[in-house]
Amino acid sequence: MSKQRKKISSMEAITKNGNAIEKKLRSFDKGKLLNMLTDLGDPLNPLKALHTSIEDWKNSKNKEETIEHVYVKIAEAQSIVSLDTHHSLARSLLKELRPLAIEFSNQLIVEYDCKTASEKALAEIAVAAYIRILQFTEIMTRQARNEQCSPTLNEFYKSASQELDRANRHFLTAITTLKQMKSPVITVQVKATTAFIAQNQQINAIARDETKR
Repeated sequence: MSKQRKKISSMEAITKNGNAIEKKLRSFDKGKLLNMLTDLGDPLNPLKALHTSIEDWKNSKNKEETIEHVYVKIAEAQSIVSLDTHHSLARSLLKELRPLAIEFSNQLIVEYDCKTASEKALAEIAVAAYIRILQFTEIMTRQARNEQCSPTLNEFYKSASQELDRANRHFLTAITTLKQMKSPVITVQVKATTAFIAQNQQINAIARDETKR
C-alpha cells in the first residue's frame, strides 16, 4: 500500500507541476518570445560583439591573446556581408577554387550591374554551378584516361555525368534569369482601330471570293 501511495503522490506532484508550467506558458508574453528569437539571429549582434572585441584588444596589455578573440568575431560577422564578399560561397568550395569563385562573382556583378540582393545571389548561384561544371568535367576527364572498369565505377561515372548535365542547366538558367532581370521592359501598344480594319479587310476578301463563285 505504501508503494502505491508513493506512486499516486508522485503522479499528483507531476500533474501539479505540469499544470503550473502550462499556466506560465499561457501567460508568457508572445512579444517577449519573438524578441528573444529575433535576438538570436539579429545581424547586429555579431557586429556589436566584433566592436566590443576590438575595443578590448585596443585596451588590453596582452595584444597577442586578445587578437585571437577578434579573429573569431570577425569570422562570425563575415556572413553578414557575404553577398558582397562572397565569403559563404567560398567556404563551401575547395580551397584551390575559392579565388576563382570570388573573382568570377565580382566579374558577373560588374558585367550585369548587380545592385539588389537577388541579383547578387543569382550571380553566386551561377558561379556555384560553374564550379560544379569544372569539378565534374575533371571527373569525366579522369574516366577517359582511366583504363579500369567495374560496375561500381560505371555507376559512379554515370551519376557524375548526370550531375554535370544538371550543373550546366543550373548555370544557363541562372545566367538567363539574370539577363532577363537586367533587360529593359518592352511595352507594346495595340490600337483597336487597326485590329478592326484588319477584320474588315478579311471579311471583304471573303465576300469578293464568294461573288466570283
